[in-house]
Amino acid sequence: MAETSQPVVLDTQGVLNQIHQLEGNGRKFISTIQESVLSFVEVGVSLEKEGKTEQVAKVRECLKRCLEGEREYQGHLRALSSLRGSYECTLQQTDFKSRLTAQASAAPAQEHESLSEFDQAIWKVNHGDEPMPGQEDEDLLVATQAEFANRTCPLSAVNIHDMVEPVEDSKGYIYEKDIIVQWIKSKGGKAACPVVGTSHTVEEADLKPCHKLRRQQKRRKLDSQNPSQATGPVVKDEINLD
Repeated sequence: MAETSQPVVLDTQGVLNQIHQLEGNGRKFISTIQESVLSFVEVGVSLEKEGKTEQVAKVRECLKRCLEGEREYQGHLRALSSLRGSYECTLQQTDFKSRLTAQASAAPAQEHESLSEFDQAIWKVNHGDEPMPGQEDEDLLVATQAEFANRTCPLSAVNIHDMVEPVEDSKGYIYEKDIIVQWIKSKGGKAACPVVGTSHTVEEADLKPCHKLRRQQKRRKLDSQNPSQATGPVVKDEINLD
């Protein structure tokens, strides 16, 4: 009796589920690194106040290595997201490693903004409000004002610095998490960005915690608890850690 060949099952959803799980693990790792940045800065500032310059340099190097790891993982997440949006299971074997490696390395390397925050905080210990070499006050002010894509939540009109749980989409627009998630669900899982003048769509899977804003919120809180050391203007608030 002739053997009956088994049907080939193309498990596209199974692969997509694995991609989704990898994305989740990657986001958790990145969140851990981003949440630790303020701790690195606080330790560096404390050591600088004690005049322990060599230890400050070691802390900066550790922070740099962590941020390099974060950048690498960010590249992997971009590659996974791209694969998730284009993957189709076929009879041809997919070379996942080559596809992910090529897409992950596509973005050019650049200095991480958190490293600049560290340097600014260390500089401030001994130089106060003086601008760092090569950096003018006006340039810093412009950069600070433009660092966030929006200043208020487009759905609640709450200032981003007053948000309870700020999240950002793939384009950098910031929302209150609960409100934007409800908005997306009310639109069937994918919604047009509610910011006037934008054209991209927003999905819950694309949202991530806005760690830079949360660090600023923590610094504002520290300043309010130590009014004699508060820095007042937005520019100073960005780099103050006392």
